[in-house]
Amino acid sequence: KDWKGIPYKVANQLNNCTAKGRDIQTVDFGPDGAWFINGIKPDETGGHSWWGSTLAEDMIKEYTSGARRVKPSFGTDLFGAETYAIIQGNNGYALSNNLHADLSEKIERIHDRSETIDFVRLFKDGKFFMSSSDGIIYLTRNDHIDAEIRTLGVVEEIAIAGDGSWVVIGKEKFASSTGVDPALKKKMSEFFSSQRRWCNERRREIQEAETAARQQREREEREAQEAAELAE
Repeated sequence: KDWKGIPYKVANQLNNCTAKGRDIQTVDFGPDGAWFINGIKPDETGGHSWWGSTLAEDMIKEYTSGARRVKPSFGTDLFGAETYAIIQGNNGYALSNNLHADLSEKIERIHDRSETIDFVRLFKDGKFFMSSSDGIIYLTRNDHIDAEIRTLGVVEEIAIAGDGSWVVIGKEKFASSTGVDPALKKKMSEFFSSQRRWCNERRREIQEAETAARQQREREEREAQEAAELAE
């Protein structure tokens, strides 16, 4: 597949996974070249992780040797140095020492309380987003993104590119900025339209089944009443 706007090593590994029948479970790459991919076959065999160009290499190697899922995220601080957050399982973590203090402290509190981290996303210049069982915390330095986060309520995914373009995905719709590839926006629009149609069809089928069941019940009750009256 001809991927657009992502590092060659990431694109190459994604294509290798696809060619070998692996589904991609996790993928992340940062603005300074750090990257991570995890893939597994549909029958849940052949799981493997690949990574490169990251200061967290030793920690990722240690974490991926265990059974719990590993979800790294990479960004940079205000000086262009790599930042990383490696989440293992529900709340295990390894963090770079230059991560934003608010985010680091929040992750530590979640771990101490045995709560759950859904996902962490790191971006350029110290920006970040995290979703957890305790809610969300974010720093985007972008009023438009912040407004969309508030509007969507539940954020399923968020991406902010190095050029400042962005996408925020909710449960039923998405929002994006100018600069996002039109082909990508078209695919996402088609996906959510398809999901809405599916949900509407399921709701209609459930409503029809409930109506049919109610009518059947009312008919049986009526027939029983008529039979009781005749017996008198």
